[in-house]
Amino acid sequence: MGCSGYGGLAIALNFLALACAFTALLTPKWVSNSAVDASYNGVVKSADTGFGVMLMCFDVKWDNTATLVKGTNTASNYNINDCYGYYNPLERTIARFDGQLKFDKYTVSICDHYAVDNDRAAGALGIMAGLRKDAMKNFLDKTCSDSGKAVLAMTLGSPLCLFLSFVILIFGVSCCDNRSCMVQMTRFLTILSSMFSVVLSFLVFSQFTQLRYADATYGYSLYLEIAAFVLTIVLSWAIEQHILCGGKGSNHVHDRI
Repeated sequence: MGCSGYGGLAIALNFLALACAFTALLTPKWVSNSAVDASYNGVVKSADTGFGVMLMCFDVKWDNTATLVKGTNTASNYNINDCYGYYNPLERTIARFDGQLKFDKYTVSICDHYAVDNDRAAGALGIMAGLRKDAMKNFLDKTCSDSGKAVLAMTLGSPLCLFLSFVILIFGVSCCDNRSCMVQMTRFLTILSSMFSVVLSFLVFSQFTQLRYADATYGYSLYLEIAAFVLTIVLSWAIEQHILCGGKGSNHVHDRI
């Protein structure tokens, strides 16, 4: 493969890595749960919950076998299918069970709600997710802590570096010398993105392991982040080969002279 071939390969790899990292950032499927804890029998009929680094999404259906809502024989009209941000203030309804289903309106983020009353928030979100309250509480302890905010920063940092390297790499490969400062900058950005991914992996597993102790399983968003990391490593190699080709070309010119 010629020098331009390595440059083209690097651009393609950068695009794929960016797509994987960006999708992993936006999708709430790092951990998924579709099981309902036995303590919610007669209350929760089914729950399909996805947890991401920015938000969690619920699709919960209440059991109609009991009178869960005052004045009605069914609770199906109160099913919830919505997403809730950890740090973004959103106007949402949160359900809780106190003998009967009760619904509270909130305009704050999950972590703000958790900071005010962690026991009530963990209980409400736990029943919406079909998870035990203690599992949800342990997860929110991690997510709303400084390490949880670091996870979000790392997840934002990786696609940002890959986006910058992608834009610079297109100009560097098509318009500049193989060993130009623009190409060198893309190498630095890909290394930085890889470092973000490595640190992120430790923090994410520490955070989401709290849910794995329950019935939750790792979802496709996590595997997309792993794919982005592997692609970034190969991308660094392709950029290095592109730079080395430029060096070999210069040596051949000197030999002819």
